[in-house]
Parts: sequence; C-alpha cells; structure tokens
Amino acid sequence: MDTLDARTRTAVTTVLDGEMRLIEDAVRLVASGNAPRVTLAGLRFGDALLHRATLIASEHGVRIVPEWFDDEAGADIVVEAIPGPDER
Repeated sequence: MDTLDARTRTAVTTVLDGEMRLIEDAVRLVASGNAPRVTLAGLRFGDALLHRATLIASEHGVRIVPEWFDDEAGADIVVEAIPGPDER
C-alpha cells in the first residue's frame, strides 16, 4: 500500500509541477505583450494553483482570472494583461 501512495504522490507532484510551468509560461507570454490573454483550460489542479499563480502574475504585471466550473470543484485559469490608463 505504501508503494501505491508513493506512486500517487509522485504522479500528483508531476502534474502540479507541469501545470505550474504552463501557468508560468502563460504569464510570461502575456507579460511580454505577445498575447493579451491566455486561457489554460482542463487543468487538473487549477484551483489548487490559483493563489500561487496570482502571486506570480502580480510580479509580472498581469492578472489571473479564474473561470470556475459549474460545480465550483475546479477552475480554468485565464492570464490577462492589465489595461493601462489609456485603455480603460
């Protein structure tokens, strides 16, 4: 049973790390100005990564907008540019 738990932990960690890399890449893409918005859909742990994603986004001058699932049991993550004063 311990082996299964270790495998499960490893699998979850691998997925979390991969999804965090996707979020970081999306943040960099939007922050660079090459895309005004990126939607990361179908993330398994989007809701669990939301706080960390928001911190990273704010460090890069962009924002995170969660798109909650109907049952609120998860969320896609949208990375958006923050409009400047001339764009509001």
